[in-house]
Amino acid sequence: MTSSLPPILPVTPFTIDLAACADERHQPPEPRPAYWTAKQRGELAELKFDLKAASLNLGLTRPHGDSLPFDRVIIGRRKLYRVQIKCTSKRHYRCWQAGLLRAGVRAYQPNDFDILAILVEPEDAWYIIPFSEVDLGQKSVMIHMPTSRVTGRFDRFRDRWDLFK
Repeated sequence: MTSSLPPILPVTPFTIDLAACADERHQPPEPRPAYWTAKQRGELAELKFDLKAASLNLGLTRPHGDSLPFDRVIIGRRKLYRVQIKCTSKRHYRCWQAGLLRAGVRAYQPNDFDILAILVEPEDAWYIIPFSEVDLGQKSVMIHMPTSRVTGRFDRFRDRWDLFK
């Protein structure tokens, strides 16, 4: 019986010399976009919310897709909380302005969510606002800056993660 495989040739050791040259025309890609879209900023805020909730030992789940009027469900001791997450870095005088429209177009309806969670990005502060405190007739929510002399309507909800217990 003869083999149809070619004979194995002996391998001789060899070396390869490599040289690198910096090309000034080639720039490495930026680590992130220079401008984040609203969708990207919203997704990042949702991830920050998940991290904060997990660090506080709160159970949470996220619905599949983005067609529901809420972004997360927090599992409390006695209740499930539907949470709508918003973020803002938009300044309006001495306030931060967060949009209160669904997908930037439609107004939320009663009972669309239980808690409105707003991340004020420049301060890295969360405002955990019960639905009953939100005026659905408004297109945005105004949160006073800590440096403002005026006490704002939502100041008492800064970092109120205890509302989920």
